[in-house]
Amino acid sequence: VDATHPDQPIVRVNPALLAITGYAEHEVLGRNCRFLQGPDTDPAAVARIGAALRSGEPVRCELLNYRKDGTPFWNQVAISPVRDTDGRIVAFAGTLTDVTLRRKTQEAHDQFVQMLDGIADTVPGFIYQLTRYADGRLAFTYLGRSAARLFGFDPDAPLEPHELFALTLPPDR
Repeated sequence: VDATHPDQPIVRVNPALLAITGYAEHEVLGRNCRFLQGPDTDPAAVARIGAALRSGEPVRCELLNYRKDGTPFWNQVAISPVRDTDGRIVAFAGTLTDVTLRRKTQEAHDQFVQMLDGIADTVPGFIYQLTRYADGRLAFTYLGRSAARLFGFDPDAPLEPHELFALTLPPDR
């Protein structure tokens, strides 16, 4: 991106950007990167990028952009200033990495965890995962909220295994 021009047009592009966005090189060169933005692009992320460019600082963020055919895609944008020998910013070098699959995978994972938590929290019983580490320590890596209701402890406080065992096992164990 040419930082010396008021609209900071794209002056060089690699084939990966063209493949991700669906644009031809002649459709990209000379335009500001804003042309990839659309109705659901986060204005706060755009403002963060703008502030970093104005201050000459590098910036990295995730942004929803749009391909030529209008389909949205999530991308991680990393932009750094390029300075001349006098220290003046003459360009910005940017990378755009398509992270749509990672975002969709994370969203599906979060929904699945939320569903499992909902089930575990409503089961009239005790759902937990107890892990024994290589050093012999035991720790609850998952403890359903129903266990808190069942045994009367704070579901948000850390619980050591021996504390729960004291509530559930006979004293001679």
